[in-house]
Amino acid sequence: MNPLTFLSSFLLVVGLVVVSNAQSFAQDITGQWTNSTEDTKILIYKGRKNTKKVRYNEEVGKYYGRVISSKTGELKKNQKIILAFSPQGGQTYKFGKIYHLRNDREYDGYLQLKKNGMLKIRKFVGKSYVGTTEIWTRAK
Repeated sequence: MNPLTFLSSFLLVVGLVVVSNAQSFAQDITGQWTNSTEDTKILIYKGRKNTKKVRYNEEVGKYYGRVISSKTGELKKNQKIILAFSPQGGQTYKFGKIYHLRNDREYDGYLQLKKNGMLKIRKFVGKSYVGTTEIWTRAK
């Protein structure tokens, strides 16, 4: 094989690997988010295994969100508000629950990472067309 052909093929493969890894990272919802009213920061993370000392009560591979800080004081630090969402391909996460403070209830919902980097939070009762939507931004 010609060395120039080999080198160009190698660079092409490396470039494709880098691009595919960047795309998969861009689709990840883990990290810190600010809610639409910009008064609460939430950390979204993958579920953790229980240990001998700590019981997380989370399913590994599912996504959870807990409060990092709240300016209003209504939500307590470390309170879970995103519960057990499963990745559904692309940039959508479904089959979880969203805690709503105002009426102290958990709602069905889905999370969707938009192309502009914002996170769409949809919570509803029964059918997704009867509910509310909130847009979160990545915390700085």
